[in-house]
Amino acid sequence: MSFKVQIENELHKNYWKVILIDSLNEWWEDEHWQIQWKYHMGEQIYIQFINDFEDTLRIREINAIRNLNDKNSIITSICMNKRKFNEKLKEFISEIEEYRKSNENKNIRKIKRNRTSE
Repeated sequence: MSFKVQIENELHKNYWKVILIDSLNEWWEDEHWQIQWKYHMGEQIYIQFINDFEDTLRIREINAIRNLNDKNSIITSICMNKRKFNEKLKEFISEIEEYRKSNENKNIRKIKRNRTSE
């Protein structure tokens, strides 16, 4: 099973779905996925597959990122040069979930503040 299929399966288990597969048409990007959390339609992030600089047919890195135009918005990443992909995948998904829960908690606090100020 390819690593992309494994990633998609793990995202699906955590109620994320791929809503768009696209590319920036840059030599360094293979493709990116826009993903959305099933229970909050506004919660969207990207999974970006970065090519190896020496061999553009190989993926060097996989990033979960909030904004494709801001390299400082990386949530987590997997370096594909090292082994133990299954372990790294679990950590990758876990960090995406931590990010989602953190955002969810911020949104709940914001809603409560707005209700109390009315």
